[in-house]
Amino acid sequence: MPFVLGWAGEESPRHALTFWWGVGEFAIIAAVALVYFAGHRQDWQGQWLALRTRAELSWYLPMVAPLLLSTPSGPAEGNWYARVFGEGSLSESDEAIAALCAASEPQALETLIASWQEDAFVAEYGAWCRSLIDEQVHYHHHVAALNRALRHRAHQITTALFVMTGLGAALHLVWHANALLLLTMWFPALGASLHGAIAQSEAYRLVVSAERLEFELGAHLLSMDTALAQTSLAERGAALRVAVKAALSTILDEHEDWLMLVRPHHLPLG
Repeated sequence: MPFVLGWAGEESPRHALTFWWGVGEFAIIAAVALVYFAGHRQDWQGQWLALRTRAELSWYLPMVAPLLLSTPSGPAEGNWYARVFGEGSLSESDEAIAALCAASEPQALETLIASWQEDAFVAEYGAWCRSLIDEQVHYHHHVAALNRALRHRAHQITTALFVMTGLGAALHLVWHANALLLLTMWFPALGASLHGAIAQSEAYRLVVSAERLEFELGAHLLSMDTALAQTSLAERGAALRVAVKAALSTILDEHEDWLMLVRPHHLPLG
């Protein structure tokens, strides 16, 4: 940059700034390297993934608790997800979730012991579960729209940068100026960075995945509506349990797919 801006020559009044420019570049590179190696050594990504998963599982525990009453009882220390969805579930190895389930189970079962025999509980539980799934539908609709717009705008910007780089290179043939040299260096670098950022964000995959989840969760909402419309309380409760379990299974499968996608993204420097 000092060379392109004309600071490298000793006759330039800003020649002394080239040294400090180099110091600044070194400081930035050192800070990035320090953050990278510290995070890699302390497994910041692994900690974040574990806490993100724990938060997701904790959020849906109140939806899982009523389903325990229709599931054969397992050991008291078993977590609710493993008992409702079977072995190999997402939370099976999370000791914090297992401890939370064990601590909450006596009060939860005491409170919910006769809940499925009450019209009011079935209606309120169904409406509450429906509101949570509806929030997920809107969330995935927003993710799909956002990433679709992001891809489109990034494509427009990178195309414009490519055109401006070509014009700058052509103009540089007849007009030699440091500004044009800077333009033909900076614009393609910026375009390549934007393209790499979009590729790393996997915007296309997110659009496809979010649209699929929006459709599938919307189908689960219709199943809940159909369940709540049943005239018999027993049939209504049974159909609602099936619909809620299916919706939760879709959400947990999506989170597990996301984990499998993000977990290998340890990118070495060399």
